[in-house]
Parts: sequence; structure tokens; C-alpha cells
Amino acid sequence: VESKRRLEQKLGNTVTAICYPSGSFNNTVVAAAPEAGYQIGFTTKPGLGSFASPADERFRLRRVSMYGDSKYEADFHLAKMMLKRMLFGKSWS
Repeated sequence: VESKRRLEQKLGNTVTAICYPSGSFNNTVVAAAPEAGYQIGFTTKPGLGSFASPADERFRLRRVSMYGDSKYEADFHLAKMMLKRMLFGKSWS
């Protein structure tokens, strides 16, 4: 709560998202995030999310890591992740 308040004060904007420090989170941390005023929470777990995910999963969002130095490498990596999601359904790995 305090770090969110300080960020909002310094930035002059509302902070609505949290990325769990070092990717460390558990059910207690996930339950505390909305109580602290966050609307979504990001993990460091790889994978694609979905707008069809259950509402309680909005505090366990996964990320797509980008590799390489060029935009084309990042686009290729994202396309690969999206294809994997299409082929394997709701598998996040």
C-alpha cells in the first residue's frame, strides 16, 4: 500500500498494476493486491494470457519474454507463443 501511494504521489498518476517483486507471489500476496488498490498483477511466469481468463486470474498474469536485439526477433517470438497457444489451447507453458 505504501509503495503504491508513493509511486502515485511521485508520478501524479494512479497506479493500477503490480509486478510481483522477483516474480515471488503466493495466494496471500494475490489476495492482498486488490485490497491494496491494484486492478491487475503480473507474474514473471512465461506464457500468454487471455481476455477469456477468469476474473480471479487477473492477478496472476503471465508475460511474454522478448529475446534478441531486433523488432523482428521479438515479433517472431510473440508469433511462436501465439501459435503454441492456438495449438495447445489453454496450456500456458
